[in-house]
Amino acid sequence: DYTYAIGRYNYRPKRFNFGYENYLNNKYTDNFKMFSDKFMQGYYFLSYGHGLEKLSYKISLDNSTSLRLTYVARYAIKYENKQKEIVGDVFHGKLALGAGFRYTIYKNIYVESAFYLYPNPVKKAAWDPDYTYGFGYFDWRSFRLSLTYGNWAVNRFPWNKTEYSHYGIIDGNFRIVANYIW
Repeated sequence: DYTYAIGRYNYRPKRFNFGYENYLNNKYTDNFKMFSDKFMQGYYFLSYGHGLEKLSYKISLDNSTSLRLTYVARYAIKYENKQKEIVGDVFHGKLALGAGFRYTIYKNIYVESAFYLYPNPVKKAAWDPDYTYGFGYFDWRSFRLSLTYGNWAVNRFPWNKTEYSHYGIIDGNFRIVANYIW
């Protein structure tokens, strides 16, 4: 029914971002115990963004063109193991490391991708991606609409085992987003 996140996001280069994200199957009907269990499975994150200004300048079509590289570390205190049990604690949670790339081509039209590494492969769930991708039009200003597509789960490199053999581009999400900045 819903997802939620809270954090400090700064789009400018050479800045750290941090916060908490929960994209689990949260339901309005969850009782307090279910909510708290799912909360513990959400990810705390720390990321750092680089603007690739020199390369961006060379390929720019207008002043909205940009290239951005972001490194991220995500940590869930609890996680679901292969036996469908919720396990882990503060010191034995699930770590994911990644690098993401976003290219804003022209007038807020973009393409993006990210690649992930799980230092402990035993903790990698069937839906944890090796990579993600997306594209669309995103206008960050208040009272603007954006149309985006993202495929953020299950994607596997050909050499990695997948439990969802028919998952593909049609399983991503189109979104219409209305922004309000305060």
